[in-house]
Amino acid sequence: MHIRNRMADVVKLRCNVCQEFLKFIIVDRWQEILYKIAEDAIKKDAHYKDKYISVYEKMREIGIENYSIEDMDVTLICAIVTHPRNLINVKIDKETVNRLKALREDRNITQHSSENEEQEELYLRALLSLIDTRTFIRAVDKYETHIDDEIRRNYRQEWVSKVEELKDTIDEERINYIKTVKDIERSIKEICCLEGDAKRKKFSEYWQRYYQLQYKLKTDEHAFDYFSIKASDAGFEEMHFFAATYYFSIRDYESFVQKARLHINSSQKVIEKKIKEVVDSLNKYYARHNELTHEMSGLLEEINDKGFNYHIYEDGIYDDNCKDEMRNWFVFWKTH
Repeated sequence: MHIRNRMADVVKLRCNVCQEFLKFIIVDRWQEILYKIAEDAIKKDAHYKDKYISVYEKMREIGIENYSIEDMDVTLICAIVTHPRNLINVKIDKETVNRLKALREDRNITQHSSENEEQEELYLRALLSLIDTRTFIRAVDKYETHIDDEIRRNYRQEWVSKVEELKDTIDEERINYIKTVKDIERSIKEICCLEGDAKRKKFSEYWQRYYQLQYKLKTDEHAFDYFSIKASDAGFEEMHFFAATYYFSIRDYESFVQKARLHINSSQKVIEKKIKEVVDSLNKYYARHNELTHEMSGLLEEINDKGFNYHIYEDGIYDDNCKDEMRNWFVFWKTH
């Protein structure tokens, strides 16, 4: 699994650990108290109101009594623990609070991800976040002695086990990723040392190799994706759009635009086909978000500078010369 998708598992586990801890310490009938706190914070325009806007809206939507701890995120749980306001009637140890704040910081870093981070950085971030989560669990067991010993023991055993399992999975995936990338880099270097027919033959061999690994044998789910990126970086024009498609799939739209621009400006023939491939991707993004990024809009302008006539309509992006045909495709894509 790609580390960007695996990060969702890290986020969920971190949140579940905090939710389970809160269940041990929160008072009965806490929903009414929390609603009043949120309502007061918003009405008084308190500096901390942002922490309570989502819970206030959610309670009004589903009913105060139907709001549960499972609806809370780490930021809200941290706010409750650090400023209880009658929601907690026990004193939480300073070390536990500090460990919880570290999880909140991890959550904020993940939340404000630019989606352009290198995979090595994301692997490191995931592993460090899991270590912080494990440290918090151990702090709860060690310092929150007002919670029954058996409950703390079971809490530690269950959640540390889940942290270690996910940590081992991510670490194994990280090692495989590094191995694959190193192997591909050696392959690209070998190709680049050749000339003429020998170079084309070797490129074709490695193309087939990494394609087979990812799509036929399915022993490495990103081998061809990584090969596409490295080959594109090395100047192999036929790989630019493969790289662009991969970046689009992981929502790294800035890198998608960079590779798509290389694709439409490459020396390969059949410019209409290349333009259509790029616009099809822009239409997929437009269908999800209803507005192109600044970089995507610039790419569309560059396409039109080549003599095309694409415009953004309410239901998609079409060339005015073949609008009906493109609209039919776009409707088909959205409904299948």
